[in-house]
This record gives sequence, C-alpha cells and structure tokens, in this order.
Amino acid sequence: MMREDALLALKQAEEKRDRIVKRAREEAEKSLKKAQREASLKSEKGKKEALELQKTLLEARMEKLKEEAKLVRERGKNNAIRLREIAEENKENAVTTMLKLFERDLDV
Repeated sequence: MMREDALLALKQAEEKRDRIVKRAREEAEKSLKKAQREASLKSEKGKKEALELQKTLLEARMEKLKEEAKLVRERGKNNAIRLREIAEENKENAVTTMLKLFERDLDV
C-alpha cells in the first residue's frame, strides 16, 4: 500500500505541478498580450501627439513667415516712398538746373 500511496502522491504532485505551470504560462501570455496592447496604444498616442505637435509648430512657423512678409512689405513700401521723395527732389533740382542753363543760354 505504501508504494501505491507514494505513486499516487507523486502523480498528484505532478498533476499539481502541470496545473501550476499551465496557469503560469496562461498568466504570462495574458501579461504579454496586455503589455503589447498597452505598447500599441502608447505608440498610437505618441504618433498622434507628434502629429499635433508638428501641426502646431508648422502653424507657428507660418505665422512667423506671415509676420516677416508683412515687415518686408512695410519696408518695401517705406523704401518706395523715400525713393519717390528723392525722385521728386531730383526732378525739381533737374528742372531748376535746366531752367538756369536755359536762362544762361538766353542771356548770352
């Protein structure tokens, strides 16, 4: 009887071990799948956040470029006004000079 009891106890211990190993493998697979899902979700979230950040940065750059273009237009306008004033002054000087030359030629 002792031998049978020992074999039965050994068999029960092996079955218990097999159940524990099986349960451990199932838990490991569940943990792995959960970790993969979480990693996938984090990856998607990261991609989405990166796209949003990229969009925000692009919008900020576009605003900066608009401001720079506005400044360039204003400088160009100011330069055109200044050149017009200089041209008017030069035209007046040229007319005055031509009149003096014409009058001098007539006085000869």
